[in-house]
Amino acid sequence: MLTNLKFTLFVLFSILSISSFSQNITLSAEIDTNAILIGDHFNMKITLSQPSNIKIDFPLFTDTIPSSVEILSASKIDTVVANGILNLKQNLVLTSFDSGPHEIFPLDFVIHIDTITDTIRTRQMFYQVFTIPPDTAVQDIKDIKPPFEAPISFREYLPYILVGLGIIFLIIAIWWFIKKRKKNEPIIRIIQKPKEPAHLIAFRELDELKDKKLWQQGKIKEYHTELTEIIRKYIEFRFNVMALEQTSDEILSTFRNSNLCEAQNLQLLNQIFFLADLVKFAKANPLPDEHDSGMRNAYSFVTNTKAELKPEIKQNTTE
Repeated sequence: MLTNLKFTLFVLFSILSISSFSQNITLSAEIDTNAILIGDHFNMKITLSQPSNIKIDFPLFTDTIPSSVEILSASKIDTVVANGILNLKQNLVLTSFDSGPHEIFPLDFVIHIDTITDTIRTRQMFYQVFTIPPDTAVQDIKDIKPPFEAPISFREYLPYILVGLGIIFLIIAIWWFIKKRKKNEPIIRIIQKPKEPAHLIAFRELDELKDKKLWQQGKIKEYHTELTEIIRKYIEFRFNVMALEQTSDEILSTFRNSNLCEAQNLQLLNQIFFLADLVKFAKANPLPDEHDSGMRNAYSFVTNTKAELKPEIKQNTTE
């Protein structure tokens, strides 16, 4: 009996405590209008005043309050403490797309006092959603307007441009790889300077080519290909011109524009490349003396340029 009495007194005390606290709690929720057009926005303002030593939970708002009211945004809870009273405010922006009368049901706020909880509620609110009435004075039925074409920005084009450049780069890389494989050349050629002077290497290779007697055996194209290859390597090591990667015309143009050698030596170089190009591309069949002339011109070019000082390459500028 004593235990039951204590429990009863505890419950009664708790109820009286909640009741006394509730007298200091004020809660209100108001909407700023009770009539809107379909899809319009309206506001709900929630205010709560309570003692600062108790805890009251605001309801957790999702996308809707009832199913007919959509919550577009919910502000943070504004908190102000004055004289031991905690004042809380929150604003909700609402809309509705269902015409007709609607009800906003009471919102539950949970009070926590020690181990006891209780609930206070806002009042019911009502509003009306109106549709825009058709204009009966207008009898003409008009076509639906076509979609508006907005201009495309560079940022929208950029991914396609990058993909296109990537495809082009990939095609060039594949072409370069196939070209090098066919010629049995390394994909990336690293040129190392020889340990001996370029003219000594050229003289030795010219002597070896001369001893092979290729053109005497009918291997005319092979002869002139090796001859120009020797001269190209000599130019690359002697003048730092990427001759192995350039055509004959490009090499001659580099020499003309840069004054790398005297005119008579440039003429020797021109004769070597001109005769070789006739054999390789025009399938010409030079006379025996012309084969010897190509070899003599190669020896003369190397001999005449090995002692020349290499001037700086002049840059072509166009004003």
